[in-house]
Amino acid sequence: MKDLKTNRIIQIVYPLFLYYVIYDLANVIFRGFFAEKFGNLFCLLLAACITIPFLLQVYLRLPIVRMDFSFKKETMKRDIFLVLLVVVVGILLNMIASHLPLQEISEGYQRANETLWDGNLIVKILCNAIAVPILEELLFRGIVCNQLSFWFKPWVGILISSILFGIMHFNVIQFLYAFIVGLILGVSYIKTHNLVIPILGHGLTNLIVILYFM
Repeated sequence: MKDLKTNRIIQIVYPLFLYYVIYDLANVIFRGFFAEKFGNLFCLLLAACITIPFLLQVYLRLPIVRMDFSFKKETMKRDIFLVLLVVVVGILLNMIASHLPLQEISEGYQRANETLWDGNLIVKILCNAIAVPILEELLFRGIVCNQLSFWFKPWVGILISSILFGIMHFNVIQFLYAFIVGLILGVSYIKTHNLVIPILGHGLTNLIVILYFM
């Protein structure tokens, strides 16, 4: 039983460790070469593209993988509703966050914003609306939420993955935003067992925010 619990912890901690090491290391390396010419966001895009294959391999080797990438006619309305729910809540929270006085005193939030907007429109879309949503949903919903839901209860996976998703943004404002959106993303994954649904919701939310604040 002790070995089983240890193995479960490793299966959650290892992907998180892999994510931070590869993503951050690649980002640091790319910044040394490309940041001055192309901007920090371009470096994040490259780092995300490097990290995705590693996490995909972890995801595919998990003891339980619910991997349905298809869209069925009988569940189409539900799937579209879940995607739109993520988008609507995400947009509302973004609008609220942009008017919070906390952003003026949160250095972490300011640094994150500077990085996320440090690039042209194509880089912003490729990074924030495609690569990052794939990377983060693969880790937090596909691996963390998936495994915890299988070992314990679905609500445990949804809650803990949302907390971790919030923490990884490293500032209070984005923690609250990511935690709330993470809950809906987790529910959408558990309800559908289709990782494409949270990826679409996450990506479309970021895309609309990018276009809105152009």
